[in-house]
Amino acid sequence: MKIKELELTNEMTMRGPNLDKLATNFVNLNKDQWLTGQHIGDIEQFNIKKLDDYYSVWDKDVLIAASQLDDTKPIPIVDKVWVNKDYRGQKIFSKLLWFYKTRLGYPKLLLGDVHSSDMQEVIKGLSNFKKYWVKGNEQEPFDVHTLDKFYGFGKPTGWLLLLENTGDFSSWPKFTTGKDWIRENYEWQIE
Repeated sequence: MKIKELELTNEMTMRGPNLDKLATNFVNLNKDQWLTGQHIGDIEQFNIKKLDDYYSVWDKDVLIAASQLDDTKPIPIVDKVWVNKDYRGQKIFSKLLWFYKTRLGYPKLLLGDVHSSDMQEVIKGLSNFKKYWVKGNEQEPFDVHTLDKFYGFGKPTGWLLLLENTGDFSSWPKFTTGKDWIRENYEWQIE
């Protein structure tokens, strides 16, 4: 991890409340536009569309997840995550992160600066990623028992959650064709 990569971000991690109602309102205002986005790949039977810096996951015409991916930073930042209540528990967000990493080629991702109560629970279970807290030159491994050290209440701590993977995934297909069913499936990548 190069320090210059982190110096260019102004992200800081704070605990937030349950933001589901606000997130759902935001999604409802934007989902018609997102539906018109470019189909850039698939996660199993779901279509991934991109419009500007928003990625949306669709089950036919039903929006099941969305997030912002700011790839203008040296390490892309995933923010404004939303998952449809009817699809929760299916690890859709983990699969979307794997799509960003394996299909779009981002081996490192930072999570946005405010984690809702739901996101705080999700990050405890993100599997098969090396997770680190980073701040300047400091780096600490992720441990669910030390979260309070890295989260602020009402003021930022300066720590950022970094998700990292290893491996070359350049040959992995972006679209589901049924021809490379092993690499098209995400379940085995997620515990």
